[in-house]
Amino acid sequence: MPMLSEQASPEKRIAIVLPDFRGGGAERVCLILAQEFIRAGHAVEFVLMRAEGELLEEARSLCSVADLGIARARHLPMALAGYLRRNSPDMLLVAMWPLTVLAPFARWLSARRCVVLISEHNPLSIQYRDWGRLHRIALRVSMALGYRLADARVGVSK
Repeated sequence: MPMLSEQASPEKRIAIVLPDFRGGGAERVCLILAQEFIRAGHAVEFVLMRAEGELLEEARSLCSVADLGIARARHLPMALAGYLRRNSPDMLLVAMWPLTVLAPFARWLSARRCVVLISEHNPLSIQYRDWGRLHRIALRVSMALGYRLADARVGVSK
């Protein structure tokens, strides 16, 4: 009898949400994750606020890319909810604040069932420390609300 790890797992449809592919650490990590998900037999699609950036062609050579065609993060919940209703992925992997707090809300708006995993690749308190008190308050409140709607949260660290 084969061990559990040797058994073929059913294909999952995984959507990876990013602002765009204007190259950075998080985008590169998501490309590597997509390669590994595909190698494991899963279907992957990148869902971008805007399909642009120097890593876009590399992403397109790997899997499909959905362009939500939005310029502002505040438009993400409605646009992503529509994507979720049309495509019904099994999992939504979201990187980079504020997408990490908006995507779980979009899943709620869509009334679709999918696992939402959010990941932050930078310490936000350091990244936004010079943005002022009001921004820090908005950051904390959005994280307190949005992160609770996610199924899992990952903080990248050493």
